[in-house]
Amino acid sequence: MPIPAAPLHAPAPSARHRVHRALAALTLITAVVAAAACGSSRASISGASGAVEKPDLTVAVVPAISAAGLYIAQQRGYFAAAGLRVKIVPVASGVDAIPNLVNGSVDIDEGQWAADLSAEASGAVKLYALAAASAGGPGVQEVVVPAQSPVTTVAQLRGKTIAVNALNGLAVLLTDNVLASHGVPVSDVRYVPVPFPAMGSALAAHRVDAAFIAEPSLSAAVVGVGAVPLFDVNQGAAQNFPISGYVVTRAWMARYPRTAAAFVAALERGQQLAGTDRAAVEQALIPVTALHISKNVAAVMALGTFPLSVSPVALQRVADLMQSDGLLAKPVNTAALVKELNPMSNRDQHTGPEVAQRVAEGFAAAADGYDATGTEFFRVMGEHLVAQAGIGPGAVVLDIGCGKGAVTLPAARAAGPGGQVTGIDLAVPMLDHARRAAEQAGLPMVTFGPGDAADPPFPAASFDVVLAGNLAQFLTCPMTEVPGWGSLLTAGGTLAFSWNLAEDPHWVPVLAAFDTAMPSGMTGFAGLLRRRPFASVEQVQGLLATSGYRAITTRIHTLTLTYSSPQQWWTAAQSQGPWAACWRHIPPGRLDAAQRDAFALLDERREPDGMIPRTMLFACTSGRKDTP
Repeated sequence: MPIPAAPLHAPAPSARHRVHRALAALTLITAVVAAAACGSSRASISGASGAVEKPDLTVAVVPAISAAGLYIAQQRGYFAAAGLRVKIVPVASGVDAIPNLVNGSVDIDEGQWAADLSAEASGAVKLYALAAASAGGPGVQEVVVPAQSPVTTVAQLRGKTIAVNALNGLAVLLTDNVLASHGVPVSDVRYVPVPFPAMGSALAAHRVDAAFIAEPSLSAAVVGVGAVPLFDVNQGAAQNFPISGYVVTRAWMARYPRTAAAFVAALERGQQLAGTDRAAVEQALIPVTALHISKNVAAVMALGTFPLSVSPVALQRVADLMQSDGLLAKPVNTAALVKELNPMSNRDQHTGPEVAQRVAEGFAAAADGYDATGTEFFRVMGEHLVAQAGIGPGAVVLDIGCGKGAVTLPAARAAGPGGQVTGIDLAVPMLDHARRAAEQAGLPMVTFGPGDAADPPFPAASFDVVLAGNLAQFLTCPMTEVPGWGSLLTAGGTLAFSWNLAEDPHWVPVLAAFDTAMPSGMTGFAGLLRRRPFASVEQVQGLLATSGYRAITTRIHTLTLTYSSPQQWWTAAQSQGPWAACWRHIPPGRLDAAQRDAFALLDERREPDGMIPRTMLFACTSGRKDTP
């Protein structure tokens, strides 16, 4: 069972002062415009139109589990479907591919972020962080010793030789992190470069005393030569660490933006499978000759996670650890490394300010009837979310996209008289309803004001808890905006949000009747809900993990609603997300036809008592911000 978050203590006075100052500014706001752009994400570049400029691509890859998404996309024809002919070339490390990126013999480099940041800091090349490849997890990367080795503790590595796939790269960084935590000076060990697939034989021949090995070469060494794990590097500051990604030079990106868009869109399909289907990973890796793995090895290898976007927060984790270890020549602006992609990208219908703006307008228009049609569920989900967040007496809380206060009010009750709870929403009419509800409930510690979820108007480190109830799937850029809320948290603070996980299968064609009537170029409701990372719990939790959150927990709640008639459902839908975000844009004639089709389907779903049931799955996900 998931472990609930511990109650929070009262905030420091300085945090409370920052909130008071920001709240004063809120009273001056009369209108809020949605953010115009988002960070690097796969949706933001997949809309580039036109034929690719460069159909033939060479991708340099370190033979490891990190490239699983790439191998899947290649073998399943995703690149070919995007008009690309991709040649995968194995290299010992990403460092080896950097010169080839510069001279143009390699188009894209899949390698460790540490090597990329080191090259960027040295001035050897100017890079774009095109896509993420993998992040760590238990058993993905370990330091092992030969069978029968006298080395059985970290301390006994003093004076020993350790194989790594590249000097001054991720292997050295993560090994140094563990050595330091055990009081072993990094100067007391000697690193030598050995390609991952050759490490097993190097251990067996005793050419090295230990080796940092990544999957699947790790399991191959354990199974093949009896290598013995000494320690897992997935610990301390390196837990769930961002491992690798795909980079191109800035000059290449400027020259081939549509090619980059096509590559990333196809890669994303591979990443999605890698993150949700272990069998797909095994099937993709076994035929790769550079990996040298058997079915037995594939069956036991650890996988880690496969992020669907590049997070500047994740890259900054790598940069910070490298700087503390003396592996960066100078600081790297990781946000700029990711953000530089934006001028090259054309947002598709899933992103852009039009999504946030039309959602805000729709909810404002629906404010009076919102969650007031006899089939309410936001209050129930709000209570689940507040319970998961573990709000303690005296906590300072922000509710983003507060609506009528379904989350804000139970949060205020949990925080108590000594707490402070703020609700913000773009739909100003919703705030009027929320204020009245707070007054009627006798909750004077609650304050409401207009504010944009993409850019909440508060200083950093202002809140102990940040909440968002059923909002994340309506954001312009959820891949960056959801983890970005962590900047508002004090050290050790909690982010918690609820989201729609699964629709009742019997209702899918009902919703599709309206989604298929949407104007060309506009996303339907189902498409909005299943944008990255909301295809699975694993993707959502992976996003938080690669963005520096800890103690990540998701609880799944089953919610069953019953409607007395199709009209009761339709009235409810017109006051909620489907109408506010999407269906109100359907032309009248097509809307009438969609409604007739949907009502006919619902009539077929009636139970013997005449009621129409609908069972959905909602998820509440929470995580703690890293403590400096």
